[in-house]
Amino acid sequence: MADLRYRMDLYRASGRLSFHEHEPLPGQRWMMLLEALGVLPEAADWLLPAIPPADLARRMDQVRDVLARAVAGLPTHEQALAHLRQPKGASQ
Repeated sequence: MADLRYRMDLYRASGRLSFHEHEPLPGQRWMMLLEALGVLPEAADWLLPAIPPADLARRMDQVRDVLARAVAGLPTHEQALAHLRQPKGASQ
């Protein structure tokens, strides 16, 4: 439990995550879990100013492009709901 408290405090204070050998969750999952629990960063990572703004912008563009491609292949909300409403064994 102390490790969880440490992770929560670190993430809240700086937006950083600590990692250990044999992690039960990958880093991105820790972030999602902490944010779902309402633990939000109150400050930016202190290393952030060391990254040139052009590099940050390029990386954010890459993330946006990856997400756009992933979303493009997903069904719409209406399609997903219609699929869930189908009786089991019904043809698609």
